[in-house]
Amino acid sequence: MTIIVSAIGVDQSALHTGVCVLSADNRVILSELIEPKVRGTERLVFIYEYLVRVLAPYRAPVGVWESYSMGSINQPFTLGEVGGVVQLALAAHCGRVEKSAPAALKKFITGNSSASKALMVSTIKTRWGESFPDDDDNRADAYGLAQIGRHLADPSLTTTRARREVLQKILSPGNSKKRSVRTNNGVL
Repeated sequence: MTIIVSAIGVDQSALHTGVCVLSADNRVILSELIEPKVRGTERLVFIYEYLVRVLAPYRAPVGVWESYSMGSINQPFTLGEVGGVVQLALAAHCGRVEKSAPAALKKFITGNSSASKALMVSTIKTRWGESFPDDDDNRADAYGLAQIGRHLADPSLTTTRARREVLQKILSPGNSKKRSVRTNNGVL
């Protein structure tokens, strides 16, 4: 039996991947933390199989994963591999897959793109009444990503300017980049 849900969010990481599924009436029906104890290819298989298993009953119009932190210096290739696995798993369960930059997620939840993890957790608790075991920021981020997916699927839910800006950036990522004024000696 397939359960249609409003959105799925995944906060991807090599060590602590948060997963959240929101019901059609905005309730958390799944909140998981994936913590593989293996490395290399085994870790990728573990994360993929875990996601496919826990998401098996659900179908969502939108799945959102947290894209890479471009300033991160911790094993970028590993994060890229995990991100690929997450996207494949989401693609099997969602009508479309979108990504949100870490700063965009913070802005969507708190209105501040440089908010701390603690502020993210407390804002989710205050605004939506959701809390997570040990105030786990991975689960909180997955919840925030699912909320972004919910708003992408139904833009009429979006009432704040900060949230509208985040959704617009996700839907039109190229429009916000500054163009270089260099012409590369006329080659470009």
